[in-house]
Amino acid sequence: MLYTERMSHVMIVAPKHYQEKVIDRLYELGACHIEDHQKSEQLDIGKPLEKGEKLAEILVKIRAIISYLGIETAVSNSKAKELTEKDYYELGKKSKELYLDVVKQLDAVKQSDQQIQELAEKAKLLDIVTRLHLKVETLKETRALAHAIGTVDSLERLRGRLDTVTKRYELSSAKDGKRQLTAIFFEQAKKDTVMQALHEAGFAEINLAGLELFPQGAEKLQRRIAGLRQERHAAEQRLQRIRQEHEGFLLRNERMLAEESKKAEAPLRFAATGRSFMVKGWIPKQRLGQAIGELNRITGGKIHIEAEDPKPKESVPIKLKHPALMRPFEFLTRLYELPNYKEIDPTILLFITFPLFFGIMLGDVGYGLVTLLLFLALKQKLIEGKALLNILIFASLVSIGFGFAFGEYFGFEHVSPKTGEKLCLSVGICLHEEEIEHHGETIKVSTFPRVLSRAESHMDVFGFKILSVLIIGAIIGFIHLNIGLLLGFWNALHHHGFVHAFLEKISWMVMEAGVILIVVSAQGMFPISIWAGTIVLLAGVIGIYFGDGIPGLVEMPAIFSNMLSYMRLGAVGLASVGLAAVVNENLALPMMERGGIFIILGALIFLLGHAINIGLGVLGPFLHAVRLHYVEFFTKFYQGGGIEYTPFGREHSDA
Repeated sequence: MLYTERMSHVMIVAPKHYQEKVIDRLYELGACHIEDHQKSEQLDIGKPLEKGEKLAEILVKIRAIISYLGIETAVSNSKAKELTEKDYYELGKKSKELYLDVVKQLDAVKQSDQQIQELAEKAKLLDIVTRLHLKVETLKETRALAHAIGTVDSLERLRGRLDTVTKRYELSSAKDGKRQLTAIFFEQAKKDTVMQALHEAGFAEINLAGLELFPQGAEKLQRRIAGLRQERHAAEQRLQRIRQEHEGFLLRNERMLAEESKKAEAPLRFAATGRSFMVKGWIPKQRLGQAIGELNRITGGKIHIEAEDPKPKESVPIKLKHPALMRPFEFLTRLYELPNYKEIDPTILLFITFPLFFGIMLGDVGYGLVTLLLFLALKQKLIEGKALLNILIFASLVSIGFGFAFGEYFGFEHVSPKTGEKLCLSVGICLHEEEIEHHGETIKVSTFPRVLSRAESHMDVFGFKILSVLIIGAIIGFIHLNIGLLLGFWNALHHHGFVHAFLEKISWMVMEAGVILIVVSAQGMFPISIWAGTIVLLAGVIGIYFGDGIPGLVEMPAIFSNMLSYMRLGAVGLASVGLAAVVNENLALPMMERGGIFIILGALIFLLGHAINIGLGVLGPFLHAVRLHYVEFFTKFYQGGGIEYTPFGREHSDA
């Protein structure tokens, strides 16, 4: 769990007539991450298997049909049957027939839609002609007569403008919403001046070009549209039948052909000579024996396999390995970057500290229960986000635990003595009574059981009273960052040796120790000379210089600002407590105490206020917990840069 899956680098060499068998077996094993061969003078790149072109042609057609019919693809781990030459012929023939049929029906639907749209536009124009009590044949212009049809805001204004240019015109109109449909017939000789007058009157012309092709009228046009809709419906019905009858066939063969096509193209990743081929890649050590045994069996031992441990500078593919409980937290590791092969995998650390940080910040029993139920419900709906939701479910459970520790229930830390008495008598929950300061007054309350109050518990630090949750956050930061430095020391130890690892990482801890000794000595908390702390501090600074150089010295203050950054664990929680208190004590409860309709208003304010606070209470803790890991913690030990382990085989292989 501390490291990624251990890998072996393999080189497989075999005669070419075993190539297809080796490819099939590697695919079934799903264990070998193949390295793509780069062409050289000595070794060429392999050629695809002969069946590859035919497979690709059939696969393209089947995928096109699946796309056209809107069929959802599904991943399956079931083994596809091996196909003979006859099977490929029959499959190619059937897929071609289906493809042509589907394309034909889709074209019919498309053409019907286009014609229906065109005819519908003509029908609208015919409707305009009908409403104006005109006939299509009257719309033909002559040498003597011209016309214009359109809409206008004001008929009076239109007539006024027309009267200034001609007295010889005929006008008919019909209401069309806020505007008037209008047809004007006038002398051809005055067309230009009339059209100018119409434009000045706000006339918007409607183009009736092509309408003369439909002298039969609107009724016959509607019959033609109905006929086209029937043709379209028939084509859609045919597509639906094709889908119902052949969906299983298409999906089954799409998956099988995709697998076979991947196998056929695999030699493009191999090195090849005239008579042999070579595969280089990575296989997990625990599966290496099985892979060697299987490949020797299918070739009768006529294969050469070399396996060795990774060399220092080799780029090794990364396969994370964790128990089911920790596996969702791989999402956070991948969100940052995969670890490299030589360093510690931080997933187990995220599993421990991420929910802890989230829980400290949210820290409310009521909020934790609501978010828990919400994330459980979303998990049933959202398939893609299950890993993130599992993390948040775990974090909500931790939030409930901290809610009990802080004694917070939807922001309530205490209730009135009267309410406390009712709880004791009705449900057997008897609360502790105490006096607190509230708006400058001392009042008696019944307090929920708790370890400490986030809003009221304080610690004395060098004579200053500071909220306990802020001090606890800084202490957690000190511990967390020094764990990071120790992990960085462990990683550097394997890369550069003890001396370099010590100077690069432990020197920071020595410097911290020096600062602590100086502070406790200056405060008289420990009987030690301040010079002892100064010497330790200088030793740490010198070590940082030799380990990290000038950049390390420049970054020295950052280690302390990083620790203080963890105070956000308390600060974010305090903001949530403050908002909850405002909703409860200043808005909802005072409203409810007025009685009547105000009870309903108070309840709505309570629900809305806490809904907003819960939303902020999820977003804030998540982002701040991520930041504390990625910015403060990971920079102390984590380099990343790993490449994903992608074995040659089915997408959801058990490898």
